[in-house]
Amino acid sequence: MLGRTELPLDKLALYMSFDNVSGDTVKDESKNGNNGKIVKASTAKGKDKYGDAREFNGKDSHVLIKSSDSLSISGEVTISVWVNWKDAGDGWLCVLANGKQSGPWKNYGLFVNRGNKYFYFTTSLEKEGAHKVRNFGNNTTQPGKWTHCICTYDGKTAKIYVDGELKKEDTQGLKLVGGKQDLRIGHRLGSGHWYNRLIDEVALTAAQAKEAAKKMPATTSVQSQGKLASAWGSLKAL
Repeated sequence: MLGRTELPLDKLALYMSFDNVSGDTVKDESKNGNNGKIVKASTAKGKDKYGDAREFNGKDSHVLIKSSDSLSISGEVTISVWVNWKDAGDGWLCVLANGKQSGPWKNYGLFVNRGNKYFYFTTSLEKEGAHKVRNFGNNTTQPGKWTHCICTYDGKTAKIYVDGELKKEDTQGLKLVGGKQDLRIGHRLGSGHWYNRLIDEVALTAAQAKEAAKKMPATTSVQSQGKLASAWGSLKAL
């Protein structure tokens, strides 16, 4: 049996399934209108189990989402995303970030460390630019494999879940501070940290994810509200 982690969908700030694309615009399927501009990131048809994913080339592709009040998140935040990364390119593969290399640092961000194979969750705590980071240990994510990651901060403690399992808990006790930087999926501004390969089902909420008391069988596949995964059991297979 596996525990279940639920996304606070009533506080949804951004949701991109990457199925709703028109020209170079990808639609934000929350109610906030945070649509993104696609820059050299192609549609990956037939490479994703739940519709289309977005494929990044590891050198100059990303999705740009302009800064907004709903994406400047204070207090509590949750990032939820499916990734299938390639072991090539920069040592830091940026899944998403709304800050700039050397500052202003990210309000929130998520990276894959390619060399040591771990997720890296970053937040600005106590003041804008106060850079606090954590990871869940070497060799805990692998290239060429769909992996679901949730990173959440509740105002006191940061947690990283991978495929439904709590992998890291980091108590800080500091307030998350919002910023005014644009959000990028697949790149951190001012850096060489370009993401390489597939990203799908990006969701941001202005609240913490919570572990449900209810258990579900390990054979249960992803449970969804629409296409957005709100809980998961077995791994997503390519």
